[in-house]
Amino acid sequence: MKNKASLLAVLLWVLCMQLGFAQSRTISGVVRDAGSGETLPGVAVLEKGTQNGTATNIEGKFELTVSSANATLVFKSIGMEEKEVALGSEDYVVVQLKQSTESLQEVVVTALGVSREKRSLGYTSSNVSSDEVTEGGDRSPLNAIQGKVAGVNISSASGSPGSSSRIIIRGLQSVDQDNQPLFVIDGVPIFNNSSNINSLNLGADFGNGANAINPEDIENISILKGASATALYGSRASNGVVLITTKKGKTSPAGKQNFGISYAGNVSFSDVYILPTFQEDFGQGWDGTHLLGENGSWGPKYDGKERVWGNVVDNSQLLKPYVHLPDNVRDFFETGVSYQNSISFNGGDEKGSYYVSFSNTKTDGIYPTDVDTYNRNTVALRGSRNAGIFNFSGSLNFSDTKSSFVPTGQGPTVYNNIMQIPRDISIVDMSDYTNKFYNIDNYFTPYGVVNPYFTLNEFGSKFRGSKFFGGLESSVELTDWLTGTYRFGFDYGTDNYNIWEAVIDAQAGTPNDGTSSEDRGSVRERLYTQRQLNHDFILSTKKFDLTKDLGMDILAGLNINERAFTDVDAFVNDLTIPGFYDISNSPNQPSVPEDKAQFSIGIENQSLRRYGGVYSQASFDYKNMIFLNLSARYDKSSTLPKENNGFFYGGANASFVLTDLLKVRSTVWNYGKLRVGYGSTGNDAPVYVTKSYFEQKSVNVPFRTYDFPVGGINAFSISNRLGSPDLQPEITKEFEIGGEFRFFTRVTVDLTYYNRVTTDLILGVPLAGESGWTVITQNVGEIVNKGIEALVSVDILKKDDLGGFT
Repeated sequence: MKNKASLLAVLLWVLCMQLGFAQSRTISGVVRDAGSGETLPGVAVLEKGTQNGTATNIEGKFELTVSSANATLVFKSIGMEEKEVALGSEDYVVVQLKQSTESLQEVVVTALGVSREKRSLGYTSSNVSSDEVTEGGDRSPLNAIQGKVAGVNISSASGSPGSSSRIIIRGLQSVDQDNQPLFVIDGVPIFNNSSNINSLNLGADFGNGANAINPEDIENISILKGASATALYGSRASNGVVLITTKKGKTSPAGKQNFGISYAGNVSFSDVYILPTFQEDFGQGWDGTHLLGENGSWGPKYDGKERVWGNVVDNSQLLKPYVHLPDNVRDFFETGVSYQNSISFNGGDEKGSYYVSFSNTKTDGIYPTDVDTYNRNTVALRGSRNAGIFNFSGSLNFSDTKSSFVPTGQGPTVYNNIMQIPRDISIVDMSDYTNKFYNIDNYFTPYGVVNPYFTLNEFGSKFRGSKFFGGLESSVELTDWLTGTYRFGFDYGTDNYNIWEAVIDAQAGTPNDGTSSEDRGSVRERLYTQRQLNHDFILSTKKFDLTKDLGMDILAGLNINERAFTDVDAFVNDLTIPGFYDISNSPNQPSVPEDKAQFSIGIENQSLRRYGGVYSQASFDYKNMIFLNLSARYDKSSTLPKENNGFFYGGANASFVLTDLLKVRSTVWNYGKLRVGYGSTGNDAPVYVTKSYFEQKSVNVPFRTYDFPVGGINAFSISNRLGSPDLQPEITKEFEIGGEFRFFTRVTVDLTYYNRVTTDLILGVPLAGESGWTVITQNVGEIVNKGIEALVSVDILKKDDLGGFT
């Protein structure tokens, strides 16, 4: 009975297998390019609804066993349109795939927020997606694009949390003026100047305006480099433009609403990466002699014997082995940590959309304790609404930043003090800077050096900055081909700085009494506010046909920009009460900080500058293969003399899509475009250099200097700057030529040659003191900047390559 049951089970199993084989069958075939007819290797072939698949061989052929007689095959290949084929009775199929035009018709954001197909641009335009901005978890969107764009150099001012990032596009363009590009967010220009403060030989950098942007809010970043690309933005775009487009809510079909929530969080760590190379053979002293009070490390060779070191305190002295400590500098630092959290809500209906986000970034840097911290909160609100022929949109962005940095510079900074500790003395053992052997009175050396832990905890800087920016835009469809747009943008920021040096005063009779290390301390406080208002009035047409093959669109506009600055900055030294860091804590009257004294400006300074411009652009395309773009702008600036305050510039660029012109349909050469452009931009002058002005002065008497007002009496005299009534704007002219080529649907090569010449450079020229002035601003010299940019990108492996199977 048992044997019969076993035989029956085997028969059932065989029957099931036969039924299964009856359902499955093997399909073979070949995949070709629909345009050229060439076979396509590496095409993913997938049985729909399963994990069953294969890929075509080098001859474009494939063979796949499918599980159903009614199976459907899906064919996928990068650069080609996906295709599904339902199997009939045939066991051999020939499949033709069309080239995808999606990547060839990539849309990019250009000047004034106008979106255009990348193929139509006659200049190089580099784009960074939101994923590329956020993938590294960097606090600054500028650092996140480092190394991703050819011809763009980004460097950090320091390794401190939240420090400034300097961006230079195609090299320096001016000698005495700012070389930073213009930053534009959703069509609104914003400030990106650095926030920093200096006191005597100390300084601190607290970041720049772009740090106020939450990277998770960014949809994409476009970099406009050449003059032909930036001319529409006016003189502020002479160094290039960084266009940032932010994320927004999405509308939904009629009768429906959508809603979404997104959260992003990350934790990152930082450590000291590179330190100077130190010698490892000699310890404290000079010229081979062991000298206890020296800060050099060129004494006798290490012998491992125990030796006394430091000063004698209360009839006792420290003892340690005379050996090399390889990590005594690295051990001083700790691992920094940064936490970033961001949450956003978005939604919309058929008439409008909204987007709300909040983010927080907290960072503790690589120095011990919490003396280098960074805390930033951002809030963003965006919305849009359609009302018939009217469209409205707006955005509000707010950031609040608190930070404390370890001062840097040539003074008694933490780093300088560390560098002057011999290699045989353990730094971390001196962390208790109140210990009698390590304090100000008895520190081992008197040569302008103090315990780095004292500097770390008693010297310092603090920053509190807020930035509020955004814009409103309204547009109306005047006709079915003409649209009028008004765009208003604003940027308001307030920065509060404080930097201080501690009182260093050794007690009488101690080893360091009366040495060069002593200092009476100082405080510098600064309140800096800036305001920017920007107006654009734009008329634009939709693309219309001049002939059957020739299309055209036009844009014209008026721009008015105003920027105002207020800077209240004061410095005192000789502090009365140690540890109380306030301007009032000194018998001295607050004075102009040292780094501004050369300009002979007062403690409080205000400036205002305005400019206005009219601009236009016309774009032509022939059969969507040849494109021509013309632009022009005329500006007037308040910082230039009345006779020279108007200047004109413009640009022209063209592109030729070779693969369309030559009717190339190849799996090897997929896309090719040549481009050429020429343009000019202007750059106006700093404020208040065209005329001499009066300023509050000081008077020197024997053994004393009196700063007015004195005894209720004020006094002013003419400044030391001679006015420049003939000053003209800097003019930059630039030519570029290049091309973009794509091969095997995976390899993209972008090459550009540019030649940029800036003339009439605006410089401060020294004058002989006997003339009564010390400086005049003039047009002097020129800068020639030329180079080759090359960008090669290769898609080695993408998700689609796997075809949904492993």
